[in-house]
Amino acid sequence: GWSGVGGGGRGGWVERRGGGGGRGVGEVRGGKAGGCDSRAMPRAVFAEREIAAVGVTEADAQASGIEVVIGRFPLAALGRAVVEAATAGFAKLVFAGEGGAVIGAHLAGPSSTELVGEMALAIEMGATAEDLALNVHAHPTFAESLMEAAEVSLGRPIHVRRAAKN
Repeated sequence: GWSGVGGGGRGGWVERRGGGGGRGVGEVRGGKAGGCDSRAMPRAVFAEREIAAVGVTEADAQASGIEVVIGRFPLAALGRAVVEAATAGFAKLVFAGEGGAVIGAHLAGPSSTELVGEMALAIEMGATAEDLALNVHAHPTFAESLMEAAEVSLGRPIHVRRAAKN
């Protein structure tokens, strides 16, 4: 089958990483401050339910001694998902502590493979939950799930119940 940088071949993840790294090397050789931030390298699975991730998992962050705050938003509470009868899925964001930067994003559902790029940029820029919560998205869209997950992490969810405190 056909395969290229970011292509659909068996090595899609490796190809994308290679393309990003190659660009960084070219920038450095050209006298620019280039590089490829491997923390912000998106991963995608193109299946009946799209799955995408970028950054670290909750478990990996905790194993590294990072205190995490999680924002998880079910697509069943998202207007666009309800209209399209595509409510199976979620957006889960991992933040480095309360008020900290987003360090991971895990998405399942329609458009996940498109939305993961927004989260890669957020990780690369050091965006916080507050930054993501204030980012306005068109309505109704699947992208709103990212804003909603950030709101959940801040303890002020709009379309789901606030988690009970222990």
